[in-house]
Amino acid sequence: MYGLVPSTSSSVPIPKKRLKLGRKTLDSAKEQLLALQEREVTEVLVTEGVVIEEKEEEEEEEELETGIVVAKNISLETYLNYHKQETGLTVDMRLLDGNVIIYEVPLGPHAAVAGEIGKLMGIWHNNLTILGERDVIVDRNTVVRPDASIQPDDLPRPPVGQECDKAGWPYPTVVVEVGLSEGTKSLHDLARRYFDRRTTVQLYLAIKIFGRRRDGTRALLAFLYQRTSSNPGRPVLVKSFGTAPIDSSTLKFFRRRGVPDQDITGFGRHLAPPCNGPGFQMYQINFPATAIFYGSPAGIPPNLMNGFDLDLYKLQRKVLQYV
Repeated sequence: MYGLVPSTSSSVPIPKKRLKLGRKTLDSAKEQLLALQEREVTEVLVTEGVVIEEKEEEEEEEELETGIVVAKNISLETYLNYHKQETGLTVDMRLLDGNVIIYEVPLGPHAAVAGEIGKLMGIWHNNLTILGERDVIVDRNTVVRPDASIQPDDLPRPPVGQECDKAGWPYPTVVVEVGLSEGTKSLHDLARRYFDRRTTVQLYLAIKIFGRRRDGTRALLAFLYQRTSSNPGRPVLVKSFGTAPIDSSTLKFFRRRGVPDQDITGFGRHLAPPCNGPGFQMYQINFPATAIFYGSPAGIPPNLMNGFDLDLYKLQRKVLQYV
């Protein structure tokens, strides 16, 4: 069950170094990310009948959407010790290839969306371990912290050197990331991290919450990655489920990464109805049971063979309560 996907992450040893982040640094990062969240969206929306020209111009991305590097050449041990000892942090950070990156301000939507997914999966099957933010080590110099993680209760302890964290936990089978400040590209790039050869993560769901438009609507986007797909670094589906369609730059982003047009669905796409009520088949995302229960000695419960269906309308309602 280990070693399924080649690593694309750096494995060059990083020198140990003391990590200390001052209040001024943390507050500055927080203010910049909050300002990014509150910025009004003015990009052209994708609507039926609008032709999106595919040009080869370089993609423009808000620099802050990939996060703010606040320290470099930091070892995994140094970072984990800092995060363990530093209480009361009001920003989310991760260690990527030895760089400490502040990428998000964890406001209500993070807990609401992640909590709703966990609640629904717990109702679906009560023998799942469902956690909020936790350390997920993906190589010797990289650790990420998903907004939610799910795994069977009975996963065995992994081999030495392939633990999820310093406590020796097994890797989750499903991880969820929610982006407010964090941009689509940054969320997309995490797929290769989660599917590193060290991990046994099977599904990665990203939820992007776009900024408010002048008319008060918001675009919301879910994109799902699966380790067993022919290209694990490319989403198997992209689904718009907000009160506004996605913008043209977001559509181009996924098309340029090889996502077939028919796999980019939801509000504003292919004459889809709006996501304005529960139970619409268009707005369900299926998590295969084989992925959720991967590695479980007990296997898949006979009554759950069809997997878990996530209703995106329920996530939309939670998001709109907070933003």
